[in-house]
Amino acid sequence: MAQVVAQPEARDVVADSAPDPGPPTGGACPCCGAEAFVPAYEAIGHRFERCLVCGFQRMADALDLASVDAQYEEDRSHGELAWQEHEQNLRRFDEILARIERSVAPGRFLDVGCSLGTSLVAARQRGWEVSGIELSRPVAEWGSENFDLDIRSVHLAEAGFAEGSFDAILMNHVLEHVADPGGVLATCHGLLRPGGAIYQSLPNHGGLKGRLFASAWTYGVVPQHLSHFDKRSLRRLLERQGFVVQRTWTHSEAKDPHLLVSFMGRIGRMDKLAEWCGRPGQEGLDEEAYVRLITDRRWAHFVSQRFWPARFCRWTGLGEDLHMMALKEG
Repeated sequence: MAQVVAQPEARDVVADSAPDPGPPTGGACPCCGAEAFVPAYEAIGHRFERCLVCGFQRMADALDLASVDAQYEEDRSHGELAWQEHEQNLRRFDEILARIERSVAPGRFLDVGCSLGTSLVAARQRGWEVSGIELSRPVAEWGSENFDLDIRSVHLAEAGFAEGSFDAILMNHVLEHVADPGGVLATCHGLLRPGGAIYQSLPNHGGLKGRLFASAWTYGVVPQHLSHFDKRSLRRLLERQGFVVQRTWTHSEAKDPHLLVSFMGRIGRMDKLAEWCGRPGQEGLDEEAYVRLITDRRWAHFVSQRFWPARFCRWTGLGEDLHMMALKEG
């Protein structure tokens, strides 16, 4: 099970009480260019703001980007999880590549944020020439050595790739982590040949979970997610950088071990959840006790494994994972 993140009490900002829109903390909106942001909510120790024009949300606090880079550079945890799920992810990336190949024949493939390189292995097996970017140096080195891959542990703009040298670029749960999503996509646009494809997948804040749980959504609202997208804002961002969106869809899973945490956080009853876990009066959430709760208690197990209407979300486009593929004009 993925790590359970304790959610501090969140406070939604009522629109009527929000101050008049002023200059955004982080400059103009990368999706639409507007300079009209209002407070959205406070959660996980941070303030978030929302663009009044397109709905794009971002973390409003000042960030020490050098410190963020240092954390990513030494992080090993996501690589360990990626190795545990390597075989499962090979199949998932194979499906993504099949979607890309409906518009672009195998050529040069780049994964920005490739972890240990599972997507690159899948692409190579399908006839692509592959390269990857991964900021975690230990994870990048492990993937390079064990899978014989070209994985570069630098920022994309510093990787030394030639303009127009790629046929397809994948960003799988990466764009929400960057402070300047418009700048990153502009770099991707330059690296793609005319007609090349870019594939995005990230948390869908316009999905049912994003709408229901808002600031308490443990999957979408975490300290590492600086930008929050829905279908409209992501489309506008891609189009603003010169891409033509080809297809958009969402994915949802019935199994969600964090579902109970998100729900109790949303209604402000994390104290009750702590009581169910046998930790009354405790602040935060004890991960081990919570795992026991959703494993041993029938009702909690049902909620975490079967309660969520995943098929309905996929059918209506309200899934928690947003996928969007676009082509570079030309």
